[in-house]
This record gives sequence, C-alpha cells and structure tokens, in this order.
Amino acid sequence: MELLTIFHSRESLDAVLSRAVHHCPQAEVLWLMSAKEKWLTGDVPAAREVLERAFVANPESEQIWLAAVKLEAENGELGVAKELLVRARTVADTERVRTFSSMRILVLTSDCSDLDEVSRLRAGTGTNLYCFGHVIKSIS
Repeated sequence: MELLTIFHSRESLDAVLSRAVHHCPQAEVLWLMSAKEKWLTGDVPAAREVLERAFVANPESEQIWLAAVKLEAENGELGVAKELLVRARTVADTERVRTFSSMRILVLTSDCSDLDEVSRLRAGTGTNLYCFGHVIKSIS
C-alpha cells in the first residue's frame, strides 16, 4: 500500500517521517523513505538534505550511500555520483558497495576509459563484472 494513501497528504506523510527519523535515527529505512518521498515530489535538494542527515546518523550505511549515488546519477550529477562511490568505498566498504561501485563507474563513464580503475576496484566481485566491462568496452 502506498504511504500517501494512508496519510492522505504529502504534508502529513512528511511530518510523520520527520518525527520518525528524529526518534529512530538508526532506522535506515525511515531515512530512505523520507528521501524517496521528497524525490518523488521533485524536491531533489530536500532529498539530498535528508540523505545528508542520514549520513550523520548512519555513516557506514551501505543503503544510504547507494541511495545517494542513485539520486545523483539519476538527476544528471554523474561527477557527484562518482565521488560518492569513491567515498562509500572508504566509509562503507561492503561487498555490495564494491560491486555497485564497480558497475556504476562503468555506467557513469560513457567512454569506458576507466576500466583499469574498475579492475582495481572490483576486488571480491568476481569475474562476471570483469567480463561485463569488456563487453561494454567492445561495443563502445
């Protein structure tokens, strides 16, 4: 069920989510829901602000880091998305972040010239990503 249906207005949903993250700052899903609701209304700066506050409360959260990367990439801020990926690898260095990071760098680098960087970053992600990179390079 969509949250907006339950709360009847974006304002009441926003108020509930704001109180929720205040009282439960380690609940990553609440931060993500709040940022997504802001983004869905077209308020990208407010979504960024929510994620920035989420970083303070959950600095090592892979979900929050990856949500921030997605927000920036899907709003045309590819350089910012790439910088966030690099920071995520130092702060929240999980298998999922490494895999996501390597794949996003391939996608964010339209000419695929960063394949050497991807190869260095792909530690632990297996050969599928390596093959994926070579396929992209051969068709670009």
